[in-house]
Amino acid sequence: MKINGDASLLPPYLDSDKISANINKRNTLVGAEPVRGAKVPAATSVSVSSSASSLSKSIESQPDIRVDLVNRLKAEIANGTYKPSPDLIAAAMVNSVFDELTLDSE
Repeated sequence: MKINGDASLLPPYLDSDKISANINKRNTLVGAEPVRGAKVPAATSVSVSSSASSLSKSIESQPDIRVDLVNRLKAEIANGTYKPSPDLIAAAMVNSVFDELTLDSE
């Protein structure tokens, strides 16, 4: 992907002040020197490869809710045959806590 033009159109996570602050925060943790004025290229246009465009169209054509899966799970729950994996549940819980801790530290 190539971005050119006006930087005010960039999403907030690409804000140069925030980038500098995040870099400095991480550098402080490892004892490195602070960074000043991280530069973010300006943006007004975006070019996307044809394969990325095809992937985007493919994703957009998918439904937001997988009705077949929802109906199957509802039936399993109603029949008493739904058996969730304790290992998958535990892994999801640990990942969720890890994600929250990671976001809180930024």
